[in-house]
Amino acid sequence: MEYIIPALRPLAVPIDSIKVDPKNAMDHPDENLEGIMASLRTYKQRKPIVVNSETKTAEAGSGTLKAALALGWSHIAVVFVKDDPNTARGYAIADNRVAQSATWNEKNLLAALEEITVEDDGLQAMFDKLEAEFSSEPTELKPIDVKAPPKMCWVLIGIPLVKYGDVADVMDKLAAIPEVIMESTFNDDTSRQDGAT
Repeated sequence: MEYIIPALRPLAVPIDSIKVDPKNAMDHPDENLEGIMASLRTYKQRKPIVVNSETKTAEAGSGTLKAALALGWSHIAVVFVKDDPNTARGYAIADNRVAQSATWNEKNLLAALEEITVEDDGLQAMFDKLEAEFSSEPTELKPIDVKAPPKMCWVLIGIPLVKYGDVADVMDKLAAIPEVIMESTFNDDTSRQDGAT
């Protein structure tokens, strides 16, 4: 049981005597499990998982249990609790949610990552990804010229056919300007059939 720190070894039980909660509300995708496995390989098990003494189901630490199984462990350190189903489910969700609601102190995180050296490639990749996430320089925003180019202007005028007569004078005045090119488009074939131009 060299993969469990000495202080926790008295809490170790055969890993096949407990089980992952099939109703666990928290998923552990491959990347997450690989990170847990890398941490366990490097730092060993440093805190027990929480298991219901009646059902032998993990209430907290399901990711650690799955990673330990994947690593082929024979034992794992456990704290047993005697919870009713309501308490077991509530604690499992609260344990995960509280961890999620924490935030990184970016300055302290980056300083700590600079000090860390590890031999495990999986753990190093996780640290590198975390560092890249917080150390990337913000994208520089460059001002753009919002002025229209000289002697060019685009104007879109929406004219329902029933209103055409009301704006005919405006259209005629625009068309009389030498630099203005007038183009007409229609929304559907009905307008063409009605003789609109």
